[in-house]
Amino acid sequence: MNILITMAEPATRPIKGLTAGPLYAHQISGKSLLEWSLLSLENFYSERFIFLPLKSHKSEVLIRNVCAELGIKNIAIKEITATTKGQAATAHSAKEIIKDPREPLVIFGPYANIFSSELNPRMTQGDGWMPCIRKTGRSLISISFDPSLRVVDVSDQQRLSEFSALGFFYWRSFELFEHCRRLCPYIGFKEHSVPPLYPLLAESTSKSVFTHIVSLAAVHPFKDSTEIAEFTSWAKQ
Repeated sequence: MNILITMAEPATRPIKGLTAGPLYAHQISGKSLLEWSLLSLENFYSERFIFLPLKSHKSEVLIRNVCAELGIKNIAIKEITATTKGQAATAHSAKEIIKDPREPLVIFGPYANIFSSELNPRMTQGDGWMPCIRKTGRSLISISFDPSLRVVDVSDQQRLSEFSALGFFYWRSFELFEHCRRLCPYIGFKEHSVPPLYPLLAESTSKSVFTHIVSLAAVHPFKDSTEIAEFTSWAKQ
């Protein structure tokens, strides 16, 4: 399995007045936000991790130090020359260093700490799997699903349900992700993010996308100054 850690989209930019460098390098309670986010993937540490940072952020040393601390041994780093249009665009840049595009894929950004018990390779299913939380908001991507937890639709423009994508995106293979990325026109979406690709699978009678409802208490996001302040308080407990 390939784990893509996307670090070159707009969400990783510094926060004015809070961080001088990229958001994921900000330190809280002795750990960078990159390390806090990677703790979420503890059950995946034996897989191949591919980091995709902006070259201008000069984060290779940070990445290697964090991986050594956590015991992530199989890593690759590909630096991106310019900020991408979104997480899907960042993930696409890994194409040249994916050894086998038929292997399963996870796309994950360093934007939250999630209890690792909520994310496990054994939980993934279907052609796509995207855990969700019972929360809505302007910056969140809304999803709808049926009683079997099969995803029906995704939108960042309208509220489809009381659930939103968590930020962990599993695909049966990198080549399937790439196929959907090429087909997606991104009409009406603010960024080239990953969730809008899943409806292309959900509409197919031969493909399936599932979700898993994660407790809000297990998720601690840090995408903006308010969330970082809340996370800082939690991390110090």
